[in-house]
Amino acid sequence: MLKRRRILCLALLIALLSGCALAASPYAIEVDVTNQIVTVYRAEDRSESGIVRQMICSTGENECTPVGRFTLNQRNSAERTEWYAIPAYDCYVQYVTRIIGGYLFHSLPYAEKDESTLDTEAAALLGTPASHGCIRLRPEDAEWIAKNCPNGTPCHIYHSWEVDEGLRGLLLVQSYVEGGEWASYADFAQGAGGLTAAVQSMVTRQRIEGVVAEVTPTPMPRN
Repeated sequence: MLKRRRILCLALLIALLSGCALAASPYAIEVDVTNQIVTVYRAEDRSESGIVRQMICSTGENECTPVGRFTLNQRNSAERTEWYAIPAYDCYVQYVTRIIGGYLFHSLPYAEKDESTLDTEAAALLGTPASHGCIRLRPEDAEWIAKNCPNGTPCHIYHSWEVDEGLRGLLLVQSYVEGGEWASYADFAQGAGGLTAAVQSMVTRQRIEGVVAEVTPTPMPRN
């Protein structure tokens, strides 16, 4: 009886800890693979008015980034910190946030734990599929996700199939940051001629559950 009681208590503790690890997040993330754009919404407002940050990215070459609906969940204490080693590709990245398996949000790669060793080729390819499957970002964008999108944050990766060079051009110059130099997201988007088809597509798809089937990626760390 005592042994059974201990097992039940341990199971309850594990359940409570799991619930804490995957607590409700204030944000939801969209990754438009077609346009290489990451958009973060307020969880309660997944529309244009709820966009809090939008940034250019590089997903995987040859469509090796998995598409589907995932939930951010940290695996070890080295994640979400300034430097993270990826031995498989002999490089370092900043501010890793795990999506699923070995697929991560992280900064552009570096040869060493030194910002002067930035991979300039990878930087030049930002905005095009160029990684081994992870989602590369500018360091400041990777840091923002790591520090503001906790475990439990939903992440939807999909193809919009509508290329929006106007919006891509804006984000290649500078990420959109709520409370930044623009009065609103609409003000920022005016540089692309107003609310764009790609953003409309992101908003529509976020409201439809189960649009893209989730895949099971390999667990190998990817940069």
